[in-house]
Amino acid sequence: MNVWIINPYGSLPEEGWRTYRSTMIANALVKSGHHVVQFISNFEHRSKTFRTESYEIRDINPSYKIHIIPTSSYSSHISFDRIKYERSFGKYLLSLVDLDSPDVVILAEPAICYFNIIIKWIKVDLKAKLVIDLIDIWPELFHLLFPKELDLLAKVIFSPLYFWRKRLYRQADGLIAVSQNYQHIGLKIKPFEKLKTDVVYWSIPKSELSNKISSTNDVIANMIKFKHEDEVWCIYAGTLGENYDVHSIMEAGKRLSKKYHSTKFKLLVAGDGPMSEYCRKNSDGITVVFLARLNSLDLEEVFKKCDLALSTYKGRSTVSMPIKAFDYLAFGLPLINSLGRDLGHFVEKYNVGINYVPESVEALFIAICKIVDDENLRDEMRKNAFHLSESFSEDKQYAKFVSVVENV
Repeated sequence: MNVWIINPYGSLPEEGWRTYRSTMIANALVKSGHHVVQFISNFEHRSKTFRTESYEIRDINPSYKIHIIPTSSYSSHISFDRIKYERSFGKYLLSLVDLDSPDVVILAEPAICYFNIIIKWIKVDLKAKLVIDLIDIWPELFHLLFPKELDLLAKVIFSPLYFWRKRLYRQADGLIAVSQNYQHIGLKIKPFEKLKTDVVYWSIPKSELSNKISSTNDVIANMIKFKHEDEVWCIYAGTLGENYDVHSIMEAGKRLSKKYHSTKFKLLVAGDGPMSEYCRKNSDGITVVFLARLNSLDLEEVFKKCDLALSTYKGRSTVSMPIKAFDYLAFGLPLINSLGRDLGHFVEKYNVGINYVPESVEALFIAICKIVDDENLRDEMRKNAFHLSESFSEDKQYAKFVSVVENV
């Protein structure tokens, strides 16, 4: 089959990030004998910079090409400029009708800001089947712009988004989601046949976990060199934004610095975002250490030396199975987790960490102390995390993706 993957977001294979979902999908399809064309924006979401100046085509291998589509830019995640960006992506796609028509198009969702531009092109002009890859739930996410007590008003304001999403799903022939929770949301909109829907978790390629090259970051190298044998490291790695309850992390850090000597415990905060400066100001550099943004190699070196990790989200978060969880589990790190949904279920069922009440500094502090103070519990949870991570391997997960596409 000829398969197209449409998703303005993500990274290219050579950009140094963890392998993105679109690439893992493409690799699995090529491995199964299919031809893949992927479409991505020339504006990179993380850095907010342009990766190319104009339209380009990258030949990854004889069966896999990536088309880099020119778009406008944006600086804020929730803004009219971002809507303009997505619509410019959709409009440029229409100029590519001279390509060989696909049998199946995989459309990453959310796509509610631009799907109306391309849906007729996909279903009528190209006569292709449409598979939705549900990565995030945007109408629900936008409710975070309002106080909880105004949730009913938010539903009214965002009702057009819910309507547009229903219109998209009516056109789809299959559904894949990054979590069971998201799949349930999709199936409520349209009950797809059993063989045409599945949950495919994000995953991390094993090849990215076997890198033996040491970090060239002197700060990281010195920290690792001087870590005491019985010293316990706890890490938060990810976006430093309002939705991630960074405040609770830093407030718990203050209590932990009073409870533990610096040779017994360290709380490491690695990442970038709107609250980076807040983290910098509230770290002491001894017990609470702000590492800022680290590349994947440096982060991997730190993960190898850590003993537990934080998945700290606010109570109204729409996240179900964060990408950071796959990193944590792959390195055998017990999780301190505030999410319910899929990750909360896995943490409880497989004893890979502790679920705590979101936005409670006290609950977070107590959960961290429990794992820090109990070496046997840490060892048990570490073994469980390693074992659970095997079920999220790239081969196991994306074989399911190929199966749904072929059934459609």
